Amino acid sequence: MKRVEYFAKIEFNKEDGVFEVSFPDLPTIHTFGDTKDEALEMAQDALSGYLEVAYKIESKIPKAAEHKGKNLYLIRPSANIALAVILRWEREKRGYSQKEVAEKLGVAYQVYQKIETPKLSNPTLKTLEKLGKIFDLDLISI
Repeated sequence: MKRVEYFAKIEFNKEDGVFEVSFPDLPTIHTFGDTKDEALEMAQDALSGYLEVAYKIESKIPKAAEHKGKNLYLIRPSANIALAVILRWEREKRGYSQKEVAEKLGVAYQVYQKIETPKLSNPTLKTLEKLGKIFDLDLISI
C-alpha cells in the first residue's frame, strides 16, 4: 500500500535545550520538543496540520523524496489525513473527478467528497474495499 510519509530532521539545539524539527521536502514546517519523543509527536502534528491546510487550499501536495543521513525520521500524518491525500493523488493520477469516483463507488458526490476531506473522512471497511478496487490499492492492511 502507498504511504504518506516524509522525512523529518531532528537535531538537539544546545543553546535552547530543545530538539528542533524540520522537513527537507517541506521547508515551511518547523517545530520542536523538549525530548526526542515529544519532537516526534510534534512532527506528526505539524505534518498533519500542513497537509490539511494544503489540501483545503487545493495546493499541490508534494511527494516525499528519499533522504539519507543522520537524525532523519520517517513521519506519517494522522490516518484520516493520509487517506484523503492518497485518494486525491490516485484520483488525480487517473484523471478522475470526485463526481466520477462517487459514481464508480455508487454514492452521492457529497458522500465521496466527505471521504476525501481530511478530518471528515471516516469510511467503512466496505467502502475502503470498494475504493481499493477502483484505484487498485490495498487500503486495508492489518
